[in-house]
Amino acid sequence: MADCTLDVVKAAAEHHGVCIRPVVREVVDLDTGEVRIVAVRCNSTQASKCQACADRNRKFRMAQCREGWHLEQEPVAEREAPSADQVELVTYRSDLTAEYRKAAAEGALDQVDDLREAIREADADLRGEVSAATFHRSIYLRKQLRFGPLADVRTRPICLGARSTSER
Repeated sequence: MADCTLDVVKAAAEHHGVCIRPVVREVVDLDTGEVRIVAVRCNSTQASKCQACADRNRKFRMAQCREGWHLEQEPVAEREAPSADQVELVTYRSDLTAEYRKAAAEGALDQVDDLREAIREADADLRGEVSAATFHRSIYLRKQLRFGPLADVRTRPICLGARSTSER
């Protein structure tokens, strides 16, 4: 009887053009803490898996091409030539690395620690200072460039506490 019911539900879903393989997700309302179970379409691109989702995705791709979402030519990444200071700093770091390897091979531990710290300082100078706000802002801007303006999506806070894998 269960197989018959599943076939009937699948046939009804296909008849109405909705997903036959929905994915079940838990959604948490961050304001109230209410947890709801929501069925989300499978988003398949293959008609053999889900005809309704494959048709919807095909139509969406056709609309994107019609609206000009594709590029006429590949973008060219414009890069500036490295400055003399940058070249000098990279050369200095490579010299430090060579000295570090030589000192490590000889077993000169006092030199190894000093050279390791000098390499860290050279790496910090090469990278420059990037604040956390600037870093997260750059990720947001890249996403905006890829996907267009995004709504402010609220996420669940992550618990960074230690997790135990042992049985309780």
